Amino acid sequence: MKDGRGARRGGKTSKRKLPRLRLDHVGIAVPDLAAARRRFEKILRTKPSPVEDVPSERVKVSFFELGEARIELLEGTAPDSPVRKFLDSGRSGVHHVSIRLEGGDIGVLFEELSALGVPVIGDGPGEGSGSSRVFFIHPRAADGVLIEFSSEETT
Repeated sequence: MKDGRGARRGGKTSKRKLPRLRLDHVGIAVPDLAAARRRFEKILRTKPSPVEDVPSERVKVSFFELGEARIELLEGTAPDSPVRKFLDSGRSGVHHVSIRLEGGDIGVLFEELSALGVPVIGDGPGEGSGSSRVFFIHPRAADGVLIEFSSEETT
């Protein structure tokens, strides 16, 4: 890329500026959010955010701010919640890694990854905690790690 204009696709040069991606948080599945908040508060020596119910994902969450990234504790609120299923399968601990999209359209990123054959979960970005929109990449695409992409977009 001597001219600095981007990668070539099909003989054409892409001029689209790629959005910035950064680690947003690590999600940890817990069976009891209140007890986990007390443990992590002691360990991290900082107060957690208030508990937030995220009905679209069937979870309750609370965050610990750690500089540029956060730790998210998640408790499933329904038997069919992905977090509850994760814990019921005998797994525990890290549930997902969340990557924040800055300066781009999360819907476009979803479509681009889908078009590239990356196994995405769902039909497009959905409502996440706070004012975020989120979607997930299936763990089989990332060596067993569930990856969440998030954006502050609200439309």
